[in-house]
Amino acid sequence: MVQDDKELSLWPERFLLVDDDAGILRFMQRHMDSFGLQTDQAMNGKEAVEFLQQQEYGVVITDMMMPEMDGMELLQYIGEHHSHSDVIVVSGHSKIYSFSDVITAGATDFIAKPFERDELKAKLKRIFRERRLITDLHTEIEAHEQESLKRREEQDKLRTITSTANDAIVMMDSDGHITFWNEAAARIFGYNNGEALGQDVHDLIVPPRYHAMFQQGFQRFQKSGTGQAVGTTVELAGLRKNGEEFPVELSLATVSLKGRWHAVGLMKDITQRKRDEEELLKAKAAAEVASKTKSDFMNTISHELRTPMNGIMGFTALLEASELTEKQDNYLSLIHKSADRLMVLITQLLNFSSVETSTKDLNPTDFNIQKVFKTIRAQFQPKAEVKGLSLTCMIADDIPAKLHGDHVILQQIVSNILENAVKYTDEGGIVCEVTLEECPVDGPVMLQISIQDSGCAIPPEKQGIIFDSFTQGEEYMTRKYQGAGLGLTVAAKLVDLMGGTIWLDSVKDKGTTFYFTVKLDVAGN
Repeated sequence: MVQDDKELSLWPERFLLVDDDAGILRFMQRHMDSFGLQTDQAMNGKEAVEFLQQQEYGVVITDMMMPEMDGMELLQYIGEHHSHSDVIVVSGHSKIYSFSDVITAGATDFIAKPFERDELKAKLKRIFRERRLITDLHTEIEAHEQESLKRREEQDKLRTITSTANDAIVMMDSDGHITFWNEAAARIFGYNNGEALGQDVHDLIVPPRYHAMFQQGFQRFQKSGTGQAVGTTVELAGLRKNGEEFPVELSLATVSLKGRWHAVGLMKDITQRKRDEEELLKAKAAAEVASKTKSDFMNTISHELRTPMNGIMGFTALLEASELTEKQDNYLSLIHKSADRLMVLITQLLNFSSVETSTKDLNPTDFNIQKVFKTIRAQFQPKAEVKGLSLTCMIADDIPAKLHGDHVILQQIVSNILENAVKYTDEGGIVCEVTLEECPVDGPVMLQISIQDSGCAIPPEKQGIIFDSFTQGEEYMTRKYQGAGLGLTVAAKLVDLMGGTIWLDSVKDKGTTFYFTVKLDVAGN
């Protein structure tokens, strides 16, 4: 195959050669083979129809004068059933059919016998190139149609988004004139599409007192597409058609089109949000006043109760030192226990009042953790022994000897939890353990403290609220053990004050373990 014939070898379809002269068929077959084309042969029109009924052919090369079914009848059949096939008529000078007859009948081209190889090749190349051009055009048209369809779908999608959006979407050109105005903009500002398009955006929807300021910023926008409101969200005042001013939230973006800056703004009417915020601020202020009033009341009452209670406890101590009968001694013991319980409650109320109003501050000093827990153990050991309970304190060896923090608050947290542990445990014991959770080279250490008792467990449904104010595990506990349910609330707030967290693990018939963490500095750091 010569280099010039390679183009034809790319033809993907088969060819059908039709002639009643076997010599002519062999002549055409030899040339078609040299072009690298695949062919079938038929001796007349009738055989050609049989081939065409079995498969499609790209080009049919046919003689005109043939027995049974001549070329003209074959052309008519191909035109009716295989209109996409090209037909080249190869014939001598016929007195029956002229060149114009075969072309009118649907032939693509005509070759007169005898013909040369190059003449056939030229005819085939012309058809091949025309077909390829038509295919390319169809492909380009289809791609264009797909692109147009895609563009229409995108436009429909954008139209749907902008028409159903709750926020106003407004676009302005480089001169400040409105070029897009969605339905939400019409609803928010009161101008329909016809009234808004082409208008100056500042004159239409910006209160007059801001016009000078906006014009200054607009000049900067025209030059560089930048501005204080570009690329961010700001709150501004808008102007409705009826002259009403209202708060809007504006998000502004810019785009350069043909060398000039345009802007797209999303505006949300935040009138209701501003009302809600104002109501929230009023409610917050009222709640703060009520909370302070409640805390002041509790603080005052607690102090007022402490004074006479100190007197009762003092005179009780004097009476205990005097000679009493056994009955009087029992009465006095009950008075003493009731006074102690009441003093604990008063102390808890005072602590609760201070943490509720956030008036309790940290007072850090250097301290020894061993000494702190020794003091705590000495405080609670007698109470535990009265109930026959063991009380154990374990402190890890890797904890620094000297720490810096508010050891008074730390002691109060542990005491509040231990108070409950001793109160709600009737047998067994209580274990208090201190471990080192974090100890960076520089910075505060994190201690974890656990207090485990063998008392009654806290029901799962109560564990999530046990740190809430005035909450106890079960109602019968209030009657059996008494108390206001403030100890754990105060402890939780103090743990938070010291930068830690508090949680618990409680299992029926095994008891409860409270865990909490606190951040403390190493003394000297």
